[in-house]
Amino acid sequence: MDVTVLNEGKEYTFGIYLWKHPGAHQQAGNFSDLLKAAQISLFERSQPRRMTIIRDAGIKVKQEDDHLVISIRGKKNVERLFSGHPADVTIKIALPDDQPTSTVVPVKYK
Repeated sequence: MDVTVLNEGKEYTFGIYLWKHPGAHQQAGNFSDLLKAAQISLFERSQPRRMTIIRDAGIKVKQEDDHLVISIRGKKNVERLFSGHPADVTIKIALPDDQPTSTVVPVKYK
């Protein structure tokens, strides 16, 4: 589950990722267990087929009822992603045994 944003000529993707090693078996659990096991990261597209991880990017996730909330903390981190006021972001969700989904969502600035 991640969010992709184009800002001032750069592409960033941030969110929650769960990597499965080859041969590993799918385990049972709830949404909270998934969040504990997952990697929370920000990536910058450095080349057409290459993403570079950005450390200490202020990306946080939490569960609120049946929703996943992804937040960005820190002025520098927010500016990196939204300084050019991009009009929209793309939210992608890929779950086991389901087709990936993608939705473009407008960004509202206050």
